[in-house]
Amino acid sequence: MFKKFNASEDVAGRQNIKSSVQRGIKAKITETFPKLEPYLEEIIPKKSQLSLVKWYAPAAFLSDPCDIEKLTFDSRDHISLLALDNEVLFFQRFDEVYIPSLRLVHKCTWFA
Repeated sequence: MFKKFNASEDVAGRQNIKSSVQRGIKAKITETFPKLEPYLEEIIPKKSQLSLVKWYAPAAFLSDPCDIEKLTFDSRDHISLLALDNEVLFFQRFDEVYIPSLRLVHKCTWFA
């Protein structure tokens, strides 16, 4: 019924993000979450190297995760994951807003 995550099949690629692109990502995150701005330097330090990981997920799962009958693993969709030191901080579907990962939210008590 459920497909197990397979890194070799589901991850399309991983690349390091340039510092100029990294500044743009920080600006988008600040625009979406204005109260996060004072803590953003703590989450993503200036000299850090962010990685962009593209993960493929079933399109039906992303559109309506509650409708289990419609889950098909043939049609594919991708999610971009922002990772720092192999820890996912934010994720984004296409060009939508960046959403903090649950691990980041639990780690940072000032999110609430």
